[in-house]
Amino acid sequence: MQADVQRNINQQQRIEQGVKSGALTTREAGRLERGQARVDSAEARAGADGHVGRASSDGTEGGESPSRQIYREKHDAQQK
Repeated sequence: MQADVQRNINQQQRIEQGVKSGALTTREAGRLERGQARVDSAEARAGADGHVGRASSDGTEGGESPSRQIYREKHDAQQK
């Protein structure tokens, strides 16, 4: 559980760094933060019922990982 909390902090820092550097627009940052909030919520639900499986623990649930999504958004060909 502690690793999940640290990962969430790191993801938030990456999003903030992307906005400061101009690699992320505020719209992209908002979309990433909403996605991170969904992951946090899913982790909380999984922890509350006592069952944390692989899909619940990494937050992907069959989708793209938050880390990969942040990378893609920071490195897309947007106008600055």
